Amino acid sequence: MDLKLFALLKSYVDKTVAGAGALQGKSAYEIAVMGGFEGSESDWLNSLKGTSPHIGENGNWYVGNEDTGVSSAPDMTGYATESFVQEKIDKIEQDNEWGILSKEDILNITKGEI
Repeated sequence: MDLKLFALLKSYVDKTVAGAGALQGKSAYEIAVMGGFEGSESDWLNSLKGTSPHIGENGNWYVGNEDTGVSSAPDMTGYATESFVQEKIDKIEQDNEWGILSKEDILNITKGEI
């Protein structure tokens, strides 16, 4: 690329980027003040901080002291439980359908260790 052309393009981009700030709207703080917020920008930022969600003793998600009624435990519907896998292993051993795999091999497969 021609050095003159590069310098002209760079100058154009720099001026465009510098001018873009003038086209921006009001900040969120300015809008809050227009909406009736009274206080400094620091006060406004602090007003945005809320209580972090946490899991209560009953296993539900809480926001502050409020129980959301939503369980924090994942929905395991459709997933094999350890007892289900153990039942299948016992059946395989009884039927000897998979004589090439040991009980430990099957457990390791279900745990993703093989």
